[in-house]
Amino acid sequence: MKLKHTIAAAALAAAAIGSANATTVNIGGSSAFRYAVFDALTGNGWGVKATTASSLTDNSASQVLFTNAGGDFISVNWNGSEAGVQSALS
Repeated sequence: MKLKHTIAAAALAAAAIGSANATTVNIGGSSAFRYAVFDALTGNGWGVKATTASSLTDNSASQVLFTNAGGDFISVNWNGSEAGVQSALS
């Protein structure tokens, strides 16, 4: 998957969240895309609420919880592409 596809996926996840109710979207997959997704979300109004990294601005975390001003959440878990597919199917 190319960078533009990763950014599009992050944008789609952010756009899928309705403004009427707080929603959580889960993203799982390969750690190769963590930097692009982190940068795409933080560059579009999402802030880091919690992370496994050493700081909230560190984009190398394996797990991150993003939030926006509307109280919505995007939870990412970079556990590998196979585990990402497995979690989506369960």
